[in-house]
Amino acid sequence: MALWYPVPSQQYQPRRKHAERLIPSPSCGQGGIGEALAKEYARLGLHPIATVLPSESSAHLVEAGIDWFPLDVTVDGSVAALKQHVEQLTGGRLHILVNNA
Repeated sequence: MALWYPVPSQQYQPRRKHAERLIPSPSCGQGGIGEALAKEYARLGLHPIATVLPSESSAHLVEAGIDWFPLDVTVDGSVAALKQHVEQLTGGRLHILVNNA
C-alpha cells in the first residue's frame, strides 16, 4: 500500500511554518515505487527516510541525497535497529508513514 496525496499544481510548495516533515518510505529498491515516492517527497521539500534490503544497492538513494537504512523485515534485530535509527533521526516524531511492502 502506498500513501499518495493530491498535488494541485507543479508550483506546489509544502508549508514550512511547521517543523521539517519526516516520512519513512520502506522498500526503496532501485526502479520501484518506494524509490519514486522517496524522490518525489524529496522534490517537494520533505525529508524521506528510505529502506533497502541489506543485499540491495543504496547508490541510487545516496545519489539523490536521501537518507536510507538497511532493513530486512524477517529479522527482528533489523526492525529494532531501524526503529532506533528513525527515533534518533526524527526525535520520535513522524508526519507520514508509508508502507508499500
